[in-house]
Amino acid sequence: MRIGIIGTGAMGQPMARNILKTDTSLFIFARHPEKVDGLIQKGATVVQSPAKLAAECDMIVLSLPFDPDVEQVLLGVPANLCAWRANHDRTTTINHILYHIIHRWVEWV
Repeated sequence: MRIGIIGTGAMGQPMARNILKTDTSLFIFARHPEKVDGLIQKGATVVQSPAKLAAECDMIVLSLPFDPDVEQVLLGVPANLCAWRANHDRTTTINHILYHIIHRWVEWV
């Protein structure tokens, strides 16, 4: 399985470290690349965009702190990649923001 993480802060870092202890490939989109050096040394692969992450992974884990962060990242993914096999949102996002994002994706398709 190929897992992607967007958000490697206080919650995302420990999740990423645990994933790297398994036989799973880990891909990271890092909005703050300086935070992922230790994960790269342990075997994570950094990709340059959320769209690239979506194209590479079977499952995406979001761990972003605020609604605007979630919106910025998810609306940057082309419509044809929006149907990720699984998207595990571990953010504190308010539901109406997710509905807004989903409606935007539907408009693109």
